[in-house]
Amino acid sequence: MNSNKRLMIIYIFIIILIGIFAISIYRYPRSFLKYGVSILGWILFVGKIIYDRWDKFYFFIQQCIYLILNDNTKWDFSAEFKGTFDEHSIEKILEEVNKSYEGIRVIQQTNKSIELKVNDFRIELNFENNNCSPYNTLANQLNSLTMYILDYRVTFRKSLETLNNKLEPLVNIVEKSLGVKESHYFLDVYFEKPNPYFGVYLRNLSLEEIYAFNVTIIMNNDKTIKVSKEKLMLNTTSIGKLIALSNKYLTLSKY
Repeated sequence: MNSNKRLMIIYIFIIILIGIFAISIYRYPRSFLKYGVSILGWILFVGKIIYDRWDKFYFFIQQCIYLILNDNTKWDFSAEFKGTFDEHSIEKILEEVNKSYEGIRVIQQTNKSIELKVNDFRIELNFENNNCSPYNTLANQLNSLTMYILDYRVTFRKSLETLNNKLEPLVNIVEKSLGVKESHYFLDVYFEKPNPYFGVYLRNLSLEEIYAFNVTIIMNNDKTIKVSKEKLMLNTTSIGKLIALSNKYLTLSKY
């Protein structure tokens, strides 16, 4: 008997137990103290087995916990753009951002970098002229610009709204301003509570027992997911793919 059939039998068994428990309370309320506690114990026992062995049920419980508690997560976002742009592109980005957002505040600016506040995002842009390198070849003549949004706090329920309505439009403005040839996007998500994806692999061990833990999943060579003890790391080659991947993993709905 394979694991899926065993889990299905356990699932049916717990439904039967819940049914018996509900009927006994409805029809024989006085006998609840005599038999109800025993039935409830069996339900909790079987529920624990399903929680430990069935990932879908595990993530369903985790989803409920995070939706109810609405814990904060901390995001570190970065993007690396490559193209034929130069240091004047930073001014162009600032001009385009000013057209789309009100109350933009420049914190500091140099010839090759700028730090600014856009709504509740604190953004840093750094330009690198690869053509000045003595090791420059035809293969690496594209210049680089890196975008950072670090230490951004967002609640679990606000994750999708932040991704779709705040982060994606801002990144699209930067991309269009540059004329990007290549791009890579990184999103590190730190959970205040124990990382729920950590529990998929080692849920029967406590955090104190684990010094370090890393799992890397490569999908189609353009999407990478990394799970460590304290965070979830997503890496893609486009903002659209990052949003799609985040919509699954940040809502704990991958399974």
